[in-house]
Formats: sequence, structure tokens, C-alpha cells
Amino acid sequence: MPKPLHAASVTIRTRPDGTVASYDVRYRIDGHQRRVGFETMRAAERWANVARSIGPAEAFALLQRGVSDETPTVDDYATRYINGKSGVEGKTLDHYRMYMRLHISPTLGALPIDAISSDAIAAWINGQTGAASKTIANRHGFLSAMFQAAVEDGVITKNPCGRSKLPETERREMVFLSPDEFTMLLSYIP
Repeated sequence: MPKPLHAASVTIRTRPDGTVASYDVRYRIDGHQRRVGFETMRAAERWANVARSIGPAEAFALLQRGVSDETPTVDDYATRYINGKSGVEGKTLDHYRMYMRLHISPTLGALPIDAISSDAIAAWINGQTGAASKTIANRHGFLSAMFQAAVEDGVITKNPCGRSKLPETERREMVFLSPDEFTMLLSYIP
């Protein structure tokens, strides 16, 4: 698993009588340690995971948008989506799991699925440096189908991949050997 981009840790703050006052997430922003409190451990751990993935400033933006604690993360929903696929070969499912593990989870996996915007998808596409445009299209196709299933399940209202602009496919002109070149090549083969 890739190293988180940002540090965040959860601590329990107690009252003098020993009861839990809050679950605090400690993080650094602009070189200063800060904390934010939550009523439940689940909410604190969820926010800490988001802060580790995209940074505390962006995590606060999600907090202000009122993203539900009950919404599954992209990783959680992807696991459910992949395991629920029928009529698909095992090799294809392995490719889906690899897409998640290597190319989607490191940037989007910890985020609540309803927090993913078309801008987040565009940033994810732009981050696919070094990959062929066909490969990016395959990964995006999987992601789009997963988000569409989430729409159909009522988990989200809109597919954030719907208006994505994918990189252009470079078509290289095919090169064929001339009859003389083929004859010469064939002469070297025993």
C-alpha cells in the first residue's frame, strides 16, 4: 500500500470522569499541528483517512459540504461492486482489483463515494502519466461503470465520470516489410 501523502492521527479526549469527550484528529497544516473533534470514532477515522489521502484543507471542504458518514468510500463500494459482478471472467475481475489497488485507491479510495466530483476524476485522469491512452480509457471505463452502478443503487445521484475528457489515442501508421525486406529477414531465420 502506498505511503499516505499527509499525516493524521486519531486520539481520544476524555473528561475528568473518564468518559469520552471527543475523538480528535491531529494533523499538520502550514507547519502547525492542529486538531478537529468528532463525536464518534468512525467519523474521526473516516476524516483522518480522507485527510491522509487528499490533505486536511480539502478534507475540511468535504466536511463543510456535509458528506454523510454513512456513505461508503470508493474502496468499500468498489469491493462490493467487483464481488457482485456476474457473468464476468475471473481474469477480468483480477484486472478490476488491480486497477483499484494500483491506480484508483491511492488517490480516490479513502474518499466517500459521494464526495467524488468530475474535477476529482479529471485530476485522476491527468495523474495517469506514462500510461497509454487505451489503458487510461480501460481504467476510466471500469470506474465509470462502478459509479453508474452506484447511481442505480441510489448511493449517489450523478456519475462523476459522465463528462470526462480522455486523452486522444495516438494512431501510428502501420509499417509493412517490402517483399525484398521480407526475403532478407527470412534468409536469417533457420
